[in-house]
Amino acid sequence: MKFIFRDDDCNFFTQFSQLESIYQHLWSRGIPICLSVVPSILSHPNLDSYGRPCNKRITKAQYRMCKYYPITNNKDLCNEINKYVRAGLIEIALHGYSHDVDEFDTSYVKTAELLKKGIKILHDAFPSAEISTFVAPYDILSTDSVKAIIESGLSICTSGKKLLNHGCDLHLNTIYGHKYNNLFRVSTRFILTSDSFLYYESLGVDKSLENFTTITLDSIESNNQILVCTNHYWQFFEYSSDFLEKWHRYTLLILQNPQIQITKYADLYSSLTGV
Repeated sequence: MKFIFRDDDCNFFTQFSQLESIYQHLWSRGIPICLSVVPSILSHPNLDSYGRPCNKRITKAQYRMCKYYPITNNKDLCNEINKYVRAGLIEIALHGYSHDVDEFDTSYVKTAELLKKGIKILHDAFPSAEISTFVAPYDILSTDSVKAIIESGLSICTSGKKLLNHGCDLHLNTIYGHKYNNLFRVSTRFILTSDSFLYYESLGVDKSLENFTTITLDSIESNNQILVCTNHYWQFFEYSSDFLEKWHRYTLLILQNPQIQITKYADLYSSLTGV
């Protein structure tokens, strides 16, 4: 079974020490992760589904300023990430533009504009990174946005359920010769669907990890999906003092299982070239 570690929401306000405490035990073993990076986080009072600011490191004063914070302005963070990018241990994905809720529920032209700005920021921040994948904030995409993203040369990883529920009318083509039922070809690019996160606040740490462990074991048995383990780095420090310890125990399940092949998005797409 192919398996991808991904962490969403890295942005100007991210502390690299937090990423390091979550993933250093993987990096030290040569295991790569994908960082899904917000190019220019917007400090405005959008609230998440629990009624809290979307980015908890933005102060109330910064929210009132309604200002964009490009990740390139945090030189220390970019320098640290670039060390791991160059070592092949961090893959960079484009995570929207400002992480606004509906920013990619929009027109083809507006999407193309946001992609151009976002990709430039990420290329400036991480010059040696190959950016092959787009991850929509909140998994919200219009059909026109999907088309613009694919035509820009990026593949997409998003919720299959939300893609359908949001009225996306794309005709997704299964890839002949491959057994994965959550990977589709659109033109010359791919859409990989992923509908599970590692952590859900409604479940808590223990039940979330139990739930995702079950998903992992079921995926190993069926061997017909590419499993993406999607984290949000800030959650490890919000909800439980022993979350990190329990996360490390879960990753041992992955590292010790010979049936699991940990990969990166770009390597996955390369393996499908010509199929």
